Amino acid sequence: MWRSYRNSQRLSLFFAGSLALVLLLGGLVPRAMHGMEIVGSLNLPNRTGVVVRDTLAYTVGSTNLTIVSIARPASPNILGQLDLTMVLQSVDVAGDYAYCAGSAVAVVDISDPTAPALVHSVILTGSCLDLAVEDTILAVATGTTVAILGLRNPSLPRFLAGYTHAASSVALHWPTRRIYAGGTNGAIELDISDPIHPTRRSQFGAGQSLTPLEYSNPYVDVASGATLLTLYASPLSQAGTYAAPAAVRAVCEGGGYQTLIGLANGTVSHLKETEMPPEQVAWVNVGAGVRRIDVEEVGSDTLAVVATANGISIVRFDPVSDTEPYRPQLNPGAFQISAYPNPFNSSVRLRLTGAKNGWYVLELFDLAGRKVITERVFLAGEREFIFEPEGLGTGVYLVRIMGASGMAWARLVYLK
Repeated sequence: MWRSYRNSQRLSLFFAGSLALVLLLGGLVPRAMHGMEIVGSLNLPNRTGVVVRDTLAYTVGSTNLTIVSIARPASPNILGQLDLTMVLQSVDVAGDYAYCAGSAVAVVDISDPTAPALVHSVILTGSCLDLAVEDTILAVATGTTVAILGLRNPSLPRFLAGYTHAASSVALHWPTRRIYAGGTNGAIELDISDPIHPTRRSQFGAGQSLTPLEYSNPYVDVASGATLLTLYASPLSQAGTYAAPAAVRAVCEGGGYQTLIGLANGTVSHLKETEMPPEQVAWVNVGAGVRRIDVEEVGSDTLAVVATANGISIVRFDPVSDTEPYRPQLNPGAFQISAYPNPFNSSVRLRLTGAKNGWYVLELFDLAGRKVITERVFLAGEREFIFEPEGLGTGVYLVRIMGASGMAWARLVYLK
């Protein structure tokens, strides 16, 4: 465990999901090849939103929700449709319900995908531009606020709180109790540990238009025109940028240090984010302006379902492999980590220098790419920690800290 060397205060640990990042310490290794190809499509008018669960794609556009089977990607077929008599902007799905954003939030029973049925509508102040659902929370961007609704009864969302922010896009990460919202006044990070009293933890790009936005573990990706900004998730701070050839209209997590972006010119780009700045590894043109993207594993394929002005396109792509080579760049700047003694056999003292005040994410990786520990720590100036490994095997590990001062690495050798 980690504990402060100066005040011996024990820091709570939480373990992240299973993201794999293989960290190799030397040598050039051949780069993996990646590709994207359109494997199917379906003509539907003016699609504005899509989300995929297993082999079903739920897509909205104009005034209707359409449920499409993509079990056979080359020949997608419509299972059911529902007209909701309002222009729809976004959709998300949890369990037996789809939540559709328009002039209100429409709750649709999708337990029978061939016969979706409206069960409830929630009217909020302003139009609902985007929404995200996870666990028992529904977050809605209304243009002027981030509305937080409770889903103890998933068919009857209950308003819990609203946070004033010019929000047109929203993302929810329940494991860390965070909502991220982007709009005309930058991006914000909201702590919803108490969802009735949301607290803003950080903001990036005040006064800038930053939308769309997506949580793409461990980053938050936002667009500013034709530029994708990759931000550290907590606190929000810039990690890297990617210059696209056209305005970015859609951002989607591709799974584990990769992101898909959709452009106004119809291009879908696959970006690798194992290093900064993000690197394009593949792209495809779907022939119409992209509105939304979602990704799902269907059989042995990784598919991106793309909502466009003309319908949906189904794109097969090769994800960045969990074992793809990566060489960490040790930070030569002011923000550094030093370790003593190293090698160590019981505990090691980590000294962090040049850190600006703020929250940081501390991660420990083994050389197989497994993330062993993830921790949020508050740093101010120079700070020291004692690391006492519990349950680790003898070997080489890499510690990474990311935050307001950038990113720094250190190599640790543990001898039992």
